Amino acid sequence: MESNLEKSRINFQSWIKEYQWDWEIKNRFYSNRGPLEKDVFNIERYEDAEIFSRELIQNALDAKVEYNNKPVVLNLEIVDFSSRPFRGIYDKLVNIDILRLLLDSKNIKDDFFPTYKALKISDYNTTGLSGSVIDDKSNWYKYFIKIGNLTELSKQDKLGSANLGKIAVWKSSNLWMVFARSCIGDKKFRFQGRCLRDDDTPDKKNPADINSCDVYFRKKDPEDVEIDSDKNSDLSNLLFSDHRTSTGTDFIFPEFRAGSLSKSEVIKFAIKNWFKAIAENRIRINIFGDEINSESYKGLIQKYGTNHPDLDEDMIDFAIDASNENYDKQYTLKKSNSIEKYRSRSLSKDFFEDLNIDEKLLIKNIQKEGKHIQIKVPVKIKNAKGVPFENDYFLVSLKMRTTKTKRPSFGLMFRQDQILWEEDDFYRSSNINDLMICIISNSPHLNKLLTHFEEPSHLKFNKRKFKGKEDFDRAAAEHVLYLFRNVANKFIEFLIKEDEEINTNALSDVFPSIDLNKDQEEEDDDDDDDELEEPDDDDDDGDSSSDNDQNKIPPPKTEKLLKEPYQNGGLVKLTSIKSEEIIGKRIKIILGVRKIGKNPFKNLDRFKIDLTEATFSDYEGCDIVTSSISFNSFELIIREESFSVTIEGLEPAYAYANKYIEMEVES
Repeated sequence: MESNLEKSRINFQSWIKEYQWDWEIKNRFYSNRGPLEKDVFNIERYEDAEIFSRELIQNALDAKVEYNNKPVVLNLEIVDFSSRPFRGIYDKLVNIDILRLLLDSKNIKDDFFPTYKALKISDYNTTGLSGSVIDDKSNWYKYFIKIGNLTELSKQDKLGSANLGKIAVWKSSNLWMVFARSCIGDKKFRFQGRCLRDDDTPDKKNPADINSCDVYFRKKDPEDVEIDSDKNSDLSNLLFSDHRTSTGTDFIFPEFRAGSLSKSEVIKFAIKNWFKAIAENRIRINIFGDEINSESYKGLIQKYGTNHPDLDEDMIDFAIDASNENYDKQYTLKKSNSIEKYRSRSLSKDFFEDLNIDEKLLIKNIQKEGKHIQIKVPVKIKNAKGVPFENDYFLVSLKMRTTKTKRPSFGLMFRQDQILWEEDDFYRSSNINDLMICIISNSPHLNKLLTHFEEPSHLKFNKRKFKGKEDFDRAAAEHVLYLFRNVANKFIEFLIKEDEEINTNALSDVFPSIDLNKDQEEEDDDDDDDELEEPDDDDDDGDSSSDNDQNKIPPPKTEKLLKEPYQNGGLVKLTSIKSEEIIGKRIKIILGVRKIGKNPFKNLDRFKIDLTEATFSDYEGCDIVTSSISFNSFELIIREESFSVTIEGLEPAYAYANKYIEMEVES
């Protein structure tokens, strides 16, 4: 063994001279790029371990080979290069040239000294970093060369979308550095390195030039990335420690960021985000000695948890059943339902193919018998030329928790295996204890369409950032997104709405968190009660505290400040009375939607109304507090004896109501 290592060391010292750290020198008047993609995954409310595990596993699943049903295998281990001869190999890669550049960009400090610890990640049953090295659509080019793109998909029908997830994995290195050996076929190997600095830096030889933040460890000819079997053997012995015989890639991330990527953290976040693929045996992950697979993941949940109080085994089993259409009863909505019908009406029996659907029986099935009820929702997808795709649909599942703990409703929204954690309005407004909800898209066309709406973080959709105009008709795509976000709530409303056909007294013990026993007098009193609780000023994009505001009893109709609003389709104009007494007041205006019940401010969510996506096209006599705009409210400060605000871009099918709360003015 010693002789083999020594032979490999001598060989390596000889041929590694062909490689050097290479970066572009640019004229500062034409280019001065900062790596903004580093900030895309710097999401403060998510820990590094979660972002790392989510993006790493996503990339591995996206690279799965298509010709077999074997699972992707992903191995993570920490490698120590501090002893001979490995220390010398490490110094040849993390050498003085790159360290000087990292000092210039302040990625490292003057007292930097290497730890010689690295993270090694290997994937198997994957394609490797394949494709032409100069083709910007190839796996190789996208990993090493291409900067993340926020305006188009980097992959078709994949979990990822913007070619930015690799950055979250590179962050596992304190130097943002990676070396990769990839097998793309029988005895076909490639090798290269890369480092992403925090900024371009001035060139010391010519002040008019700058040194790029993108730095590569490669040969003089950037297209020459191939290595022969002997060089591959040397890398196996000295750097990657494994002799690869199948397609896939081995990565080394020097100066491993161990403090934020502990074993327990990476395991629990891997399960939290990818339990569906793990349970269905589509991926097996070895994390520092513990393997997560379809047989072991439940035991690891008991040991490490999922870092989410509502994501327990009960919820996970339900989500997996929902994805595989393992239900007790499935109902299908009609293909002929128009988007206008969905937007302007609550669900009723005529929306369903089975016109004999019985709400009372369904509630009994869900609550009393613990049944898994699933709704199949057909969608009309059109390409950019207006040609429709047939037979696309998504699934909505409902089930009560096995053990009743009076937890709030909890739901998961899936695009393939990807969980959109910040899409939570579809279950938060249901207000039913112990109810579990899943929304799932498994169709390739629908997955691709939805990906065009995703933020690069894959945590939520953004209608305004649609990237698919070359593939899909935008209006039809927005209709699909509306249904995907909204049908679950509409179905829950269908089950629990107060209707002449339903005996609400019989349902009072079914969904106790909703008072279904109010008599008509109490309902009428809702609109006349003028007592309002003090509002919570800490609105976070309207997701939490605004929900509290919308459930408060509205003030009585009054001419004290606001007149009746003017509406023309999706345009609403709010106008005040004229009085010097209103100057200097700060008020919070809350919009509601009529036709959703007796109280237009109850049971709202951001898919019925969303001021964050509307346009405040004109306002006079006031200043709008931009940071206060949530999905159904905003604040303004009155500057003149009267004011007006015009809002455009609201859903024209609704009639809008408004109320206001006077806020305390900061001294």
